[in-house]
Amino acid sequence: MGRTPAVGAFGGRRLRLSHLDANYLGFELLWKTWRYYEPCSTALFASLCAELPDEILDVGANIGWFSLLAGAAAPRARLTAIEANPKMAAILRANLALNGTVAEVIEQAASAQRGEATWYQSPSDMSGTLDPSFNAQVALTRTVQTTTLDHLVAGRGGRMLLKIDVEGHEPEVLAGAQGLLTGGRQLDALIEAATPWTPAQAATLAPSGLRLYHVTDRGLEPAAHPGPLRRGDLLFLNLFATRGDQAWVDRQSAAVRTGIAGIDLRRTSKYRPVVA
Repeated sequence: MGRTPAVGAFGGRRLRLSHLDANYLGFELLWKTWRYYEPCSTALFASLCAELPDEILDVGANIGWFSLLAGAAAPRARLTAIEANPKMAAILRANLALNGTVAEVIEQAASAQRGEATWYQSPSDMSGTLDPSFNAQVALTRTVQTTTLDHLVAGRGGRMLLKIDVEGHEPEVLAGAQGLLTGGRQLDALIEAATPWTPAQAATLAPSGLRLYHVTDRGLEPAAHPGPLRRGDLLFLNLFATRGDQAWVDRQSAAVRTGIAGIDLRRTSKYRPVVA
């Protein structure tokens, strides 16, 4: 496989992506570097990896950007990448191999229970989900195997870093992780909340004792309820969930601000102008 340009450097390693002509995210990262795609969350995730978790779960890994970041910044952590889209899973495996990142790839969808479910793929390879209402257009459907986080991590211990980005299905993933959330493991999580959660959906986090923060250009801002935060033409979809004390939160908040210093967020994926 020929060498490809690096799209970022973390943990002293330059990260490269394969199949750049076959997926939208890889193409964007090539031309705009990591500063384009989720810069606030990337800065936070890199900081959390530097805290040396024992285990990292990348749920909804897509082509593996956050998995590659985890492999570079926390190479000793047990890394599991979960991706149900066969095309993205193949590119994920290629990217892991290209960067020498050791990870277990689970080609299933995380959900509230194990079994089978219908996968809804949008015309863009950036968005596939078990939530039939998430995408305005559906290009194809397929049946996929589902698993739960409780099943995947049964019998394991240690400090965990969890990232969940599954296009509207996040509450169901958390419903299948109640043992993990309430089992006493030290846990930090980065969770997408692209739409406001219903009270029933928010209840999946209630027993965990995790406090929620919006991940924004100002760092970490307390979130009263799971959902997106808009500030002008900038839209922030990701939440940080932690049981850490205020000093811990302040340190991670500072890492976000430092990590995005000098980045014009109007030139990133955070720029979502309000359409009249």
